[in-house]
Amino acid sequence: MRSRRSRAGGIAARMASAMCLLAPATPALAQYLDPLPSRFPRDRNVDTLVPGYEAPGVPLGPFIMTPSLAASALYSDNIYAQEANATDDVALRIAPSVKLQSIWPVNKVAVNLTGQFDRFSTLKRENAERFDADVTTLLELSSDTIVRSRLRWQRLQEPRSSQNAFVQTLEPIRYDMTSSAIGLSHDLNRIRLTGEAAAIKTNYFNGRLQDGTALDTRGRDSTALTLRGRIEYAQMPGLSYFLQGTYNDRDFRPSLSATPQRDSTGYEVLAGVSFEPSALMRGEIGIGYLAQNFKDPFFHDYGNLGVRGRLQYYPTRLTTITLEADRRVEDSGTPLSGAYLSTSLSIKAEHALLRTLIVTASADYQADRFNDVDRDDDRYALGLRAEYQANRVLSFSASASHLNVTSDGLDRYRNFSENRFMAGISIRR
Repeated sequence: MRSRRSRAGGIAARMASAMCLLAPATPALAQYLDPLPSRFPRDRNVDTLVPGYEAPGVPLGPFIMTPSLAASALYSDNIYAQEANATDDVALRIAPSVKLQSIWPVNKVAVNLTGQFDRFSTLKRENAERFDADVTTLLELSSDTIVRSRLRWQRLQEPRSSQNAFVQTLEPIRYDMTSSAIGLSHDLNRIRLTGEAAAIKTNYFNGRLQDGTALDTRGRDSTALTLRGRIEYAQMPGLSYFLQGTYNDRDFRPSLSATPQRDSTGYEVLAGVSFEPSALMRGEIGIGYLAQNFKDPFFHDYGNLGVRGRLQYYPTRLTTITLEADRRVEDSGTPLSGAYLSTSLSIKAEHALLRTLIVTASADYQADRFNDVDRDDDRYALGLRAEYQANRVLSFSASASHLNVTSDGLDRYRNFSENRFMAGISIRR
């Protein structure tokens, strides 16, 4: 049963939403470290890096530099993600990048510098610049011990379709995200021990409302610390069991408005199995419990069933089908809700029509159930993409996607749909 406070606060929630005090979804720690070498290494079907078509790169001593430049035309039929009076526009997207990769036989270092520049035909205020600087390392202390690290800085822009973008600012909200992560793994015969840590700091730029009023976003700035430990036992080359625990601590910058502080701590415990019963299938699934506990008693603590899983199926040598499921507690942007339970399901099918022509179809579903307030969101997304590798330096791509968002309850967000189409060309050296 929902509390009387949450029902009576429907109008207050909408008013406070206009202040845009919305927290970003906390990124998973796994996004900040490259995966460990698989216990079951085996070449797999569809791969966008077709043998003989890899970019040659430019030798620089012990490194290979691979510069690239991509240009795409983008069309959206609902730029502002509105329920009614949708506005469409076209944009040119230019994306340069430089990758520096070590060619040492054991240890690895990689540096990635990328940019993305969007220029719209009519809606000039939607123009955007995004940057990403990323350094990753993999150090093998011995044949059984591996250290991974990552340092990353990003300048990003919040999409209009984001559930956090409650107000129509004159321009999309920009923010910086700085992250660092380190992981240590050690193999003891059939047992693998892994420890990982990540720190993520997010800083938002102030915006401006349609009437010219300044929008203070400092209440969205946050620092998140995540720690994870995992023990895995391999019964045989194609079957292992694991126990994994994750702890997080989230601190938000005090806001100028009279809203409760969102600082919280949480944990997740999963037990599961990693398997490869045959050459046709491999996967991993973990089931357990997750919770998020708030320091301010205004917000209710949250706990529920935790699930993470990934299954890859190879019906033919040319086809890969991937199923993924994930459930986690995310920080809520609604002022009277401290957290929401996000459950996501996805399926992706990749097929090589030709050796150099890869077609990918995907379907995604995300259900967000908010605590304390009467709001349930459902997001459905469909996508289709084709990429043709003409030679070692030139490739072409085209994609189409559909997004549909529904929100129900007294404190609902908004319902909208968006169709996007892209076509582009990429040159690599």
